[in-house]
Amino acid sequence: MPFLFVLLYYSYKNASTPTLLYQGQMNRYFLFFLLFCGFLSQSCLKIKKQTYFQGSISDTAAKVFNNPILSYQLRPGDVLYIKILSPEPRLSSFFNTEPEGVNVQATPNNLYIKGYLVNDTGYVALPILGTIKAMGLTLDAFKASVTEKVEQMVSTSTVIVKFASFKITVMGEVKGPGVVFFTNERVTVLEALSSAGDLTDFGKRSNIQVIRNFVDGHFEKATLDLNNINVVYNPYFYLQPNDVVYVSPNKSGVAKFNTASLTLLFASVSTILLVLNFISRN
Repeated sequence: MPFLFVLLYYSYKNASTPTLLYQGQMNRYFLFFLLFCGFLSQSCLKIKKQTYFQGSISDTAAKVFNNPILSYQLRPGDVLYIKILSPEPRLSSFFNTEPEGVNVQATPNNLYIKGYLVNDTGYVALPILGTIKAMGLTLDAFKASVTEKVEQMVSTSTVIVKFASFKITVMGEVKGPGVVFFTNERVTVLEALSSAGDLTDFGKRSNIQVIRNFVDGHFEKATLDLNNINVVYNPYFYLQPNDVVYVSPNKSGVAKFNTASLTLLFASVSTILLVLNFISRN
């Protein structure tokens, strides 16, 4: 776009007789138009800044990826879907809230309704089994605790534990900001952004912020660069329940320009210049 403005300027400067603009008072209108277009050109988005996963995988990043990813620790307010299966359906039915033989579709709403709350003291109250500590445990560790208690009553059993409240808040320059829910344990920042409709044209892909609170109450913030392919090896690339993902705006977003408004502004300026040109000739 700047190249077009330079071309127009030199075409005007070197012309023996201006073809589109008249000399004299129209010179200042033409200069004003060039300055205005130059200002608007600053809001043109660069394709390179809009492209995900540029570059190549580095050996250092691969080593970071091989390190264990920090597991989420359960805390008060979490909701867990728990189901116990055994070869004797009549026995396992005592431990479950839904009737035996009824399969619950794994949607966030269904799992939440059938779920068990981690109470304010950090425990989960289960039928027959009583209260089991959950606070501070990973999902696998809590599942092991439930399995241990069940096997004291039923020798052969299978315990299923899923998150029923894995929610991510997505804010900023995305097409559909809000709270999104997931049922799987491993959720990436890409899945969260995709569920929110992806970034707008004004989302700064090199500045995706993840805000995370921990079981002890402290918060941490990490910045992800989606323009760099090695972002997939960042521990914060994998989200945890209750994370907040914020997409900051780029300079064009701050200026509140978009394609439609640019088109309207160009059309308005062109119309004004044509009117001034007509007036100056009469």
